[in-house]
Amino acid sequence: MNIKNILKNYININNIPDIYISGISYDLDNIKYGNAFFLINNYKNNKINNLIDKLISKGVFIIIKEATNYINNGIFFFKNNILILLIYDLKKKISKISIEYYKKKNKNTNYNLIGITGTNGKTTISFFICQLIKLLNKKPYIISTLGNGNIDNLYKTEYTTDLPFKFFKNLYSSIDEYYDFIISEITSHSLDQYRINGANFNICIFTNISHDHLDYHKNIFNYKISKLKLFNDYYSKYNIVNYDDNLGKEIYNNFKEKTFIVTTKNISDFEINKFKFWLKLIYVIKKKKFNIIKISSNFGNGYFKTNIYQNFNIKNILISISCLLLLGFNIFDILNVINYLKLPLGRFNTIKKNNFNIIIDYAHTPESIYKLLFEIKKKYRLKKICSIFGFGGNRDSYKRIIIYNIILKFSDYFILTSDNSRNERFKNIINFVKKNNKIKIIYNRESAIKYSLNKYKNSVIVIIGKGHENYQILYNNKKIFHSDLYIVKKYINND
Repeated sequence: MNIKNILKNYININNIPDIYISGISYDLDNIKYGNAFFLINNYKNNKINNLIDKLISKGVFIIIKEATNYINNGIFFFKNNILILLIYDLKKKISKISIEYYKKKNKNTNYNLIGITGTNGKTTISFFICQLIKLLNKKPYIISTLGNGNIDNLYKTEYTTDLPFKFFKNLYSSIDEYYDFIISEITSHSLDQYRINGANFNICIFTNISHDHLDYHKNIFNYKISKLKLFNDYYSKYNIVNYDDNLGKEIYNNFKEKTFIVTTKNISDFEINKFKFWLKLIYVIKKKKFNIIKISSNFGNGYFKTNIYQNFNIKNILISISCLLLLGFNIFDILNVINYLKLPLGRFNTIKKNNFNIIIDYAHTPESIYKLLFEIKKKYRLKKICSIFGFGGNRDSYKRIIIYNIILKFSDYFILTSDNSRNERFKNIINFVKKNNKIKIIYNRESAIKYSLNKYKNSVIVIIGKGHENYQILYNNKKIFHSDLYIVKKYINND
């Protein structure tokens, strides 16, 4: 492909020679001969020169890097016969350059994309939507924290919402593989960093917003602005919002004609019919092994059964139903298959064996941990609760004390352990912790889990924070294998 074809909207292509490339890349470990390499990281001049020499030795045909100002946009020079081209504001443009490349490379370019953003619930909702679509005989592709691809055969990626070249490569290749729908989690980082710039959505979904990622965004206002970009800066045919969240109300008020509201509040029939698209919870009947749930919507009313009992996951199911309704599925067909839904890996995974009651969950924000422990306390009223949790290093330290107090409130025993210390020493991470009879500090996470299984066998053991993750980042960023689920199975099977 001629490099001019994908750069024509950003520079005067008449000034540069014809260069035919084999692909596009910005990954130093994944360069192929003939690639165009996009140098988008911030390097010092001496490192850039060394890096350019390395890229030339690997056989790249053109190197494209950030221009320091608009005047230098489109300027180029040669080094060892390799063209080095400057583009101003490259970080914002690289997503659209990716789109140009993959649109020209792939046979099919029309995609049906559903984007999900919010603090909590993105992964669960994306998996619920995928499962429902598959149960109704269509083919969904997922981009999520747990991996990308067919829901039954995911491959892991470094980021939840990948960097532009990989994100759009997955998007367009999934069309060629005849997937009917692409369901993607959209993180605040990806929106803030323009990773999906230029994407168009059939449906954008907002779940909720609460305290998270403030080490990156600095304050809740910036975090909120990043989430709103999905609705303000991108085209979508429809929106779905959790109307019980204030930011959901704000999104609805800005886009009333195309926004579907979901609520579990007691809104009167008169009030609810003011909305164009709506779904509300009527009641939940809790049985011993399942719930019977009645809903009402502008698409019709009905009941469904599910063994998923947590209130926050019932809300996630309602949002997922709303998505399928907007995609054109029949409400009764949807309700008939909901009882087959399963929670994704690391989300309220329950293990009952040899008198053990163990719950493994990815919750790591104050709100998600509060809701998790509230539901467990409500369900296991007669049992004591042992919580195992660790605070991540080099992350928002303000939320540590909030989470600490939440876990103390709901737990009879609290084992404080490690969880991705990175470059922060464990003793500094927990330096605010005061002596308390409820608390046991065990640095090694496997040892903490083993201790709980030996000491609190008759309690409900809740292992919080890592969920599906299969690694642990120790001090000095040393990465080792660790899986809470694997550790639990290892010890209870030997019990």
